[in-house]
Amino acid sequence: MKTILVPTDFSDNAMHAARYAATLARVYDAKILFLNIYTMPLVSEYDVVSITNTDLVEMQQNAKLNLSDFTDDFIKRTNFTPERVSQISEYGAVTDSIIEKSTEGTIDMIVMGTKGAHNWLERWLGTNTEKVSKLALCPVWIIPENAKLDYPQKILYAADFEENEGMASSTLLEIAHPLGATCKVVHVHEYFEPKVGESIEDTMQVLSKYFENENITFKE
Repeated sequence: MKTILVPTDFSDNAMHAARYAATLARVYDAKILFLNIYTMPLVSEYDVVSITNTDLVEMQQNAKLNLSDFTDDFIKRTNFTPERVSQISEYGAVTDSIIEKSTEGTIDMIVMGTKGAHNWLERWLGTNTEKVSKLALCPVWIIPENAKLDYPQKILYAADFEENEGMASSTLLEIAHPLGATCKVVHVHEYFEPKVGESIEDTMQVLSKYFENENITFKE
């Protein structure tokens, strides 16, 4: 584990996720990279927005200043080593920019906060965290606003058996080992699908045998 990417919009929720990331970074001996994406304000279809070069420069300056203040506040709250913290501020689409960073090969993990989707529009569009978790090419930790600032001791993996569950279990163990966490892989299938159930049960037995010396259990 080398670098943890933490997107921030400077909110209290983002700071909470950043503090959680600091807890993980200490365990994994990782660096933290803060990412802030600034973009045009949302307007209705009846409004017209004209963005000039001057506006963009001002937005960039404000974003960099706010990101610097956020980083300073983070270091004061966590006593995290300043040399292990870096910052990026750029113009673009939030979700696309985060996902793009995950494809560059320099990011090992993304930690981001969420308050969930609270209205029909957010549920229809999907939250940024949901999109990132589906499309990012590295593990994504989504931190609820009330989550305790402590790394997990028990990790539950909900397996759908549509992917390579052996590889997924190995990745899970790589994350869990430094934390000293116990892992449980669980699959739930409909009771009226006995053939599917038998197939998955056989796979569960194979996985249990393969990982019998690891701190992981499999349950159907």
